Amino acid sequence: MGFFGTIRSAVANTFSIAGTASRRDFWYWIFFVTVILGIATIIDGAVIGPARGYLPFEHEAGNPLAATVFFLALVPTISLAVRRLHDSGWSGWWLLSALTVIGIPLVVFLLIKGGKKAPNRYLQNAPDA
Repeated sequence: MGFFGTIRSAVANTFSIAGTASRRDFWYWIFFVTVILGIATIIDGAVIGPARGYLPFEHEAGNPLAATVFFLALVPTISLAVRRLHDSGWSGWWLLSALTVIGIPLVVFLLIKGGKKAPNRYLQNAPDA
């Protein structure tokens, strides 16, 4: 599956935490969301801010488009991260440790870490798509 197939799959499985997601799938999604957030931020600063009476890229104008994109991407990102943790053989509950300062490096390590070659308990629930 290519880049756009991966993005389609991530959106289609927004509310599914069953199964696994490869490193490639997860980081393609992160790249996609980062690019879209960057574009939304530029549009906010160059177009929406001045249309609302602020100077271009004025901080007080806020980023309504970027905030909307962020919140729309939040649930698919969380579900994909849970499936990514499943690929490494870890429970998705470990994602909650990122809410602590100490847990952030652990979660990043687990998301970067390669998947298990041997079957794990999460593979039996993998979606067909």
